[in-house]
Amino acid sequence: MKKALLGIALLSAIVFTSGCTNGKTTSTDATSDQSTTETTTVESTTESIDPEVAYQSILDDYSKKIKDATPGLVDEYNTEYPQQQGGVDALAELSNAKVEKLAEISNEGISKMADVKSESKDGQSSYEEWSKKLMAVYTEESQKIVEAYQVSATPVESSEPVVYQQEEEPQQQQQAVEQPVSQAPVEEYTTFNKGDDINTIAANAGISVEKFLELNGFTLDQYFFSPGDTIRIK
Repeated sequence: MKKALLGIALLSAIVFTSGCTNGKTTSTDATSDQSTTETTTVESTTESIDPEVAYQSILDDYSKKIKDATPGLVDEYNTEYPQQQGGVDALAELSNAKVEKLAEISNEGISKMADVKSESKDGQSSYEEWSKKLMAVYTEESQKIVEAYQVSATPVESSEPVVYQQEEEPQQQQQAVEQPVSQAPVEEYTTFNKGDDINTIAANAGISVEKFLELNGFTLDQYFFSPGDTIRIK
């Protein structure tokens, strides 16, 4: 509206001075050019976007979406898991399906951050910093679904037969105390399937994305998995 009013004012000035000397008309034209230049400068400044403001807006928006979706997904899991057949594997599959819904929201937000990086020519480090903040929100919230899975899986796992050992002789017990047997950490592996993503796998394993990548010899800056790959999760 201001731009339209400015144009009308300039047009009135030109009409008013049309009967005056050439020197006055030239002065009016110069004023018109200067005003147009100033208007263009203001518009260019208004249209510029601060990447940090855009990143923060996306982080706030998608963090809220993830946090708002989590309670409903936990309730869905708790409602649906009693009807599952197939033991722990079926429960894990159901849990993965709920976690993937949070992953979709997170991935959409990170994609928008990538658009900001591309449009603003912002640096890679700034984009990675903001995307990691959103991934941290996703990891924290998806863990709540994993915790619901772990609680539901406990009765299934405890139904396995328990093997009791006979008591050792006192001498054998003493020897066991004096020479404890060190146990190596148990490693666990699974298969990377089509549609899997590192966030979902790490959340279901109860570890951070960074730890999952470290176990498999990768980092956040460089990793690659293909369907059918054997991956370590513990």
